[in-house]
Amino acid sequence: MDRLLGLRIMPIVNENDTVATQEIRFGDNDRLGALVAQLLGADALVLLSDVESLYTKPPSDPTAEPIDVIEPDADLAGLEFGATVVNSVGTGGAATKVSAARLAAASGIGALVTSADLVAQALAGEAIGTWFVPASVDVRA
Repeated sequence: MDRLLGLRIMPIVNENDTVATQEIRFGDNDRLGALVAQLLGADALVLLSDVESLYTKPPSDPTAEPIDVIEPDADLAGLEFGATVVNSVGTGGAATKVSAARLAAASGIGALVTSADLVAQALAGEAIGTWFVPASVDVRA
């Protein structure tokens, strides 16, 4: 990973859900990405989805509103993030993205959840998706 970064190549970490058996499965890709970001001391983590951002309720609900920013100490208890969705090719969903983004943010790594269609704008630093503000981490600890 360090060598790829040194060559200015962005590593993309992905567990192959279609061939991984339960015995060798690491977990969901969102958590895997957050753990790799921690390991590398990444500046940020980008978690891609099929929706533009996280919402206060499932996006199919007409009263759902997009969430722009989530602070490190935000109480998310009143929000409705869907449970992990399991389909024929993998696992995922808003719940795993929130969990992984909070894991990264607690380690001082900002995390962005947005649509794969908006990855270019995300990498350009545009204000899109849901940004998880990184916690202040005491490096002396």
